[in-house]
Amino acid sequence: MSTLENQFLLGYDGSKAALLSDTEIAHTLGNNLVITDLKNESRRSFVVDQYPVGVVAVNPKQTMMVIGERREQSGIFIHSLPDMTRLQHIQNVGNTEISDAVFSRDGQFLAVLAGLPEFSLALFNVNPATRGVSPCCRFNATISQPRKITFSPFTADDIVTTGNNYIMFWRVERIQGAVSLSHIEGKAAVKLTCSCHTSVNGEVLAGTTTGDIYQFDVNTGSSTPWWESPGGGNNAVSALVFSRHHVIAASCDSIVKFYRHDNKVIERTIALASSKITHMLVGQKWNNFYVLGSDGIIESIVLPGYEQVNLRTDAFRDIPNKGGPIADFSGGPFTGACHLDTQNCAVTVGTDDTLRVWKYDENILMSKVSSGRKPTCICTGTGATSDVVVVGYATAHIRFFDLTDCRHPKIIGQELLLKEGIAHVVTPSPSGKAFAISFSVANAVSSSNPIFQAAAASGGSTVSSTIFIIEGVRTFTVSRRLTLDVDITDVVWTSATSLLMSSENGDIRLVNLSEHTPSSEDELNEMPKSVITHLWRLDLPALKFALSPETDGTGDDTAFVIAALSRDKTIKLYSLDKGAKHTDTAKIAIKKPHCQFKLGDRLGQQILLVDNKLYTASSDGKVEIRDFKGRSGDRPRASCCRHSCMYGGIAGLCVSSDRKWLITAGGDGCIAVWSLAPVGPEVCETPFRIIDQSELVEVNDETVTYVIKAEEERKRLVQTQYASVREATIKQIDGLRQRLQLYKEENTNAKPEEKLETQAFMIESQREEIEELGKQQMLDKEEEIKWSNLTKNYIADNIKKQCWDSMQTHLLILKGLNPNKPETAQVPNYNIQKVPQKEKVLLRKVKFLREVERLEWERRNDFVNLEDLVAAPEGENDEAPTSPNKEQTPSEDASPLDEETEEVELSVDEESLLPVDNHLYSRFVTYTRSRTITQMLLLQQQILVKRIAFNKLVVEAHDRKKLDKQKILEKNIRIKQILKELDQPEDMLIPQDAPSEDPSRVLVVKNEEIQVEQFTEQGADGEGGEEKRGDKEDDSNERALKAMMDNRLERDERVVIEITVPPFADKDNKDWKPADEWSDEEVRQYKEYEKKIQKRIDEEEKHRRALQQELKEVQKDVDTIVSSFDQHLQSLFNKKLDTDTELCQIDLQIIKLAQGRIQQEEMEAHNKKLTKIVEAVSNETSKAVQLANDSQRELQLKRDKYDELLNNERKKSGDKEIRTQLPFSECEDYCDILIKLLRKSTKPKKEKTRKEKDGKRKKDEPASPDPFAFVEEEEEEKKKRVHQQPELADVKLDKPEGLRDDTWRDFLEFRRERLESEREQKLLFDELQEMTKANDRLQKEAKSHQANLDDKLRMVRDFQTQVIRERYNLDILHTFKQGKIEVEQEAVVTDYADAILIHKKNIEDLNAQIREHGRAKVDKMMEIMQFKKGIRLIEWENQMLNHDVISYEMQHKHLHTLRVTKAMQEFIKGGAENHHDLERSAIMKKIEHVRTTMQAKIEENRTC
Repeated sequence: MSTLENQFLLGYDGSKAALLSDTEIAHTLGNNLVITDLKNESRRSFVVDQYPVGVVAVNPKQTMMVIGERREQSGIFIHSLPDMTRLQHIQNVGNTEISDAVFSRDGQFLAVLAGLPEFSLALFNVNPATRGVSPCCRFNATISQPRKITFSPFTADDIVTTGNNYIMFWRVERIQGAVSLSHIEGKAAVKLTCSCHTSVNGEVLAGTTTGDIYQFDVNTGSSTPWWESPGGGNNAVSALVFSRHHVIAASCDSIVKFYRHDNKVIERTIALASSKITHMLVGQKWNNFYVLGSDGIIESIVLPGYEQVNLRTDAFRDIPNKGGPIADFSGGPFTGACHLDTQNCAVTVGTDDTLRVWKYDENILMSKVSSGRKPTCICTGTGATSDVVVVGYATAHIRFFDLTDCRHPKIIGQELLLKEGIAHVVTPSPSGKAFAISFSVANAVSSSNPIFQAAAASGGSTVSSTIFIIEGVRTFTVSRRLTLDVDITDVVWTSATSLLMSSENGDIRLVNLSEHTPSSEDELNEMPKSVITHLWRLDLPALKFALSPETDGTGDDTAFVIAALSRDKTIKLYSLDKGAKHTDTAKIAIKKPHCQFKLGDRLGQQILLVDNKLYTASSDGKVEIRDFKGRSGDRPRASCCRHSCMYGGIAGLCVSSDRKWLITAGGDGCIAVWSLAPVGPEVCETPFRIIDQSELVEVNDETVTYVIKAEEERKRLVQTQYASVREATIKQIDGLRQRLQLYKEENTNAKPEEKLETQAFMIESQREEIEELGKQQMLDKEEEIKWSNLTKNYIADNIKKQCWDSMQTHLLILKGLNPNKPETAQVPNYNIQKVPQKEKVLLRKVKFLREVERLEWERRNDFVNLEDLVAAPEGENDEAPTSPNKEQTPSEDASPLDEETEEVELSVDEESLLPVDNHLYSRFVTYTRSRTITQMLLLQQQILVKRIAFNKLVVEAHDRKKLDKQKILEKNIRIKQILKELDQPEDMLIPQDAPSEDPSRVLVVKNEEIQVEQFTEQGADGEGGEEKRGDKEDDSNERALKAMMDNRLERDERVVIEITVPPFADKDNKDWKPADEWSDEEVRQYKEYEKKIQKRIDEEEKHRRALQQELKEVQKDVDTIVSSFDQHLQSLFNKKLDTDTELCQIDLQIIKLAQGRIQQEEMEAHNKKLTKIVEAVSNETSKAVQLANDSQRELQLKRDKYDELLNNERKKSGDKEIRTQLPFSECEDYCDILIKLLRKSTKPKKEKTRKEKDGKRKKDEPASPDPFAFVEEEEEEKKKRVHQQPELADVKLDKPEGLRDDTWRDFLEFRRERLESEREQKLLFDELQEMTKANDRLQKEAKSHQANLDDKLRMVRDFQTQVIRERYNLDILHTFKQGKIEVEQEAVVTDYADAILIHKKNIEDLNAQIREHGRAKVDKMMEIMQFKKGIRLIEWENQMLNHDVISYEMQHKHLHTLRVTKAMQEFIKGGAENHHDLERSAIMKKIEHVRTTMQAKIEENRTC
């Protein structure tokens, strides 16, 4: 019987690990717990459960371990250490997985954090005796979604959770025996990642996503930057730990930084190999750290001497890092595994895009290289390619790796076979010179996602397969390919030229490669369907199958025997007859298995048939071995499960060439090495090693597919074959081109009438090509313009729909009739948006409810309108009360029923235009939320009604302007006629419509606004213009009549009679005569002619005057029309101002109502907040008072006990007791001596002070490197102070002579009892002193809490009083006019009719505020005076300094202009060396000269 024993279990998934000691680290892997000995790098593993497990936590005493589950309704396992016995299993701690677990520093509590979806935080009590846990409380932290949890090292009552950019501070509260959790959210404007406690005031440090570190206060949640990354960064802090010297942070850029506590300077950085750091552990010696990464790498940082307490910065920087990688496993699920027989190595690929080579029998990771993106399958060659590994990818790639040297794998070939496809199977031929690889391709899904089966299933697309045959030993080429319309699940070689293929529809195909001979013309080497020589159909599809080397039992090789993993979770054996050559699927009978075995609860994934042993692996992580030769029984000979079932089970299965080892690679990132035969202990105890490896270099994917390469190769061969012909043709074309160039030059030099067009030299194909190119460019441009226009039209339509069609009334600015008069008023209307039908229905409902409320108030007749009382004159308050509305109550004569019958039911749209003044509330009753909202809605409707009413006035004014404009135009016709008759230039008012009076002007695009060049179609001006003119009315008759009648359609009644000059008086006439030759008749005729002429002149002058008068009257009428309209426009403008004022007042009312509503809601929210604060403070106060009372009660009991003991001691007088008590009373002679001996003092031993103890401890033993060791030391000292007894140094006593021995012994016993009593009294007194101090502290805290509670209650009462006062505050609008007395003057009489009652306290408070403001004003004035005094002093000093500057400048100028002599130069320079001697000699000479002269004069006088 085969044995299946696990020898090695390799892998790490990045979950939280735990240190069992300085040399052992425990982490989970799948459903196993792996313990690694860091000293000898050996590993041992334990199966925890059938489901995967996650985090690991160990208590401080290392007596118990907690392991979290990863499954639905996950729980925790409690194991004992070091024997790993399961103690307890607590279920339903979380819904999906346990994300973190941690013990408190004293080991009394265990905190467990669950993951999605509740993110619950559970707290457990730990019993050290039984090593069991019991639940305390549980809290859902869904809002913050924490991922990590830590206890405070000072107290187990403080917990910190971080995750999802949040940090929460939890506190354990115990109320009446119940335990609960309260939390405070950390306040920070950054995204947080992890946290750790510090020894400075118990504060917390938290890392951020930008690489910064923030410091938090656990009591308030406030944060301050502790260290900020200069210039910002993107490397998030993923782990934080705290040591005595530094804060140690690991970031996502694989850098570990050491920050000094005092100056926050980075003293050292250490670069690591892991790129996905998740956790950091600190060793017990505090000089080693372990960094864990989710990419499967575990590294150690060992700094010898770091545990020293007084470590200098320079010494720390010089400490070498003696750590390194401990483990380098897969950073994700494995996708395939194979066995390299020539090297006895296992080769794996995984989702981390890395190929690893494992020397499993020696437990060595030989090498790892980048495999390329998304590997899916792997296999090793056979025979000549036994040291070649082939990898298929989900990107339709295939790569060949040479593993002749396992330490340095290299790529010897790669190919991109398809544009899109997933490699499922790759298998070598028996000779090893060919490989078959199968790709699945989705036919109807054009997606870059490699996992497209789900998309194909949802979109209704089909999946086809393409099988490539690649041949070669070191150089590989694609020799054949076959495309099928089904999805191939597995491929197995039966010989060097034939393959068996299983498909998703249950068919088994036999492909004979010898049926197809590759052709040189077909570069793709596509094989026809005729190569499929046999076809069988199974009862259920085979996911994987293995081919048995034996026959079907008849003795001849006439059938294939296969073992298939079926979809019904069974292993089925089929016999496929080689003689049946069927290719039509409709005529094939379904094959039934002749033997089958039950596999398990999950589908099979891997199958291997070696030496009549059948190895199977399923998706639940189970490995089974069956005897294939016997084929009897459903029970496997060996079975074991070490892989997780939640991550795809087993992805790779391979057996060593000596059949002693079985290697499984799981989707959980775990590699299990199984021994199929007994091995020695030296193999099991082999430590894990990592060969020195170079840095991974990313492999670039091939971008050109095999199809494109084949086409390029075919073109190259064709070009090579016909190269000579092409060269000859090219030479001929060059000759023709040169001749054509000569013809062009001759044409250029020819005469103009002989020249040809350039197009004549173009060949027909070239001309057609250019024309086709032009047409295509034109079509492309048209298409581009079309879509551009469609886009612009769509945008324009959207803008019009949202900004124009949504408006009920558009903006219109009405101007005067005279455009040359700019001072005329301009009146715009109100642009009103369309009211939705829903709001109209809501308004109707509100009106109805207001009417119902009004009728209810009228029926109750008990409401008094305060506005009516305030506004009503004296004597009118006796009338009946009114409703809360502003309108008056209807008269009693009018019946509501009659009114209802007379009213006509209006539609919603019509009713929305009615005024709402009668429905408005009084300003004194809008203090509730519903009334406030109703009032705001009604006021908004009132604004709408007023705007609509004003817009009607604007429309009427606009219509009037049109009529007045028509009148002016009619008047202008007559003015034009008069001016024409008067022969004067036309000067008249021509009214025009302003552009602002047309609301649709914004929709009109003018030609000058178009920036691009405009093009019109041919004939648009002619035909289009004629059509437009034809659309107009035919007014040719009217125009002809006006032209004939001088643009007048009225008849001119004034007829002008022509007066002719007599012929004899006309010089141009032949009958002209001189005046002296006229006859009397002719003279008479000439006089009549002159009279007629004078009469016509008089008539024309009269007519001109009449026309001028008429012109003045008509122009006056025009001016009257213009001025009348201007006056109307001015009045409308004033109306607009009044309406704007009213609307602003209503808007202000709405704003005030909204402000009051918001203020009231804020006050209510603040009141609730204050109430919660008061409740919290009240609970704390009650706790503090309860503790103080308990302490007072215990103190009183202890004091009573001490007083009782003291009284008993006082009653027992030593002298009297000795003299009266037997046997001392029998020896009275010795009583005085015994009393002296009894009184001899006993002094306690002198205890060493704490300073001396600390000094001795520092000399005897080194200080602990643990930064939180002082917590335990303080606890131990506290216990010693409570429980220790004073040791009395007893004095040596000598027995008096003659005293009996028994009496002396009794005396010594009596003295010992007295000493014990004194010692007990002293202990009791010390305890009483300690309890008194503690009680005083508790009483002080209770008083502080009580004072705080009183302050909070007083604050709540003041706030509630303020709320009540402000609830009924009113904002009343008043309109004042400057220079007008608004208050009505009345006689000074004592009339209190309009007086209001104000509380005296309000007046006193107001007076106090006024005095306070006055006092503050006086203080400010004094401060201003002092400030001005300082300013004046500074100005005086400045003025003095200015004068000093002027004086110094004058002195400087005088010094510069001073005449300098040689003597002065010598004086300035300090003089010559003998300057003083010269002066002295000169003075002495002068003295001598004076003396001689004086002597001479004296002598001279004497002689005289």
